[in-house]
Amino acid sequence: KGAYVISEASNNTDILTTIFASGSEVHLAIEVQKLLEEKGFSTRICSVPSTTTLLSQGKKYLDELKSNAKHVVAIEAACSFGWSNIIGDNGLFFGVDDFGISAPAKEVYKHFKLDANSISNHILEQIKKSS
Repeated sequence: KGAYVISEASNNTDILTTIFASGSEVHLAIEVQKLLEEKGFSTRICSVPSTTTLLSQGKKYLDELKSNAKHVVAIEAACSFGWSNIIGDNGLFFGVDDFGISAPAKEVYKHFKLDANSISNHILEQIKKSS
């Protein structure tokens, strides 16, 4: 179906955040989930091997994956193009929309704050703003 739940929230009756990620960013999303759940915020992770296939499933399946989460996030080391169709206009995107950076992957991720601590802290800021 293009996406599936790969790591359920510890308390899936009240999912606060759903994170969509693809490829190598799934591991990063799981690290973010651990940090958010340590702070008491239930978080679901969805792996997205194919955005095209996911979007062809229709709104009902996408809504099932989101599970009425108040915060919907995408983590993708590539550009944000097309992710708003999944996370919505108010979703948070963590990725790279700039070009011309050439360095080892670890340095590029650090430059763009694509690490579990930076991402989880940004999500926590959004949770506090919306409370």
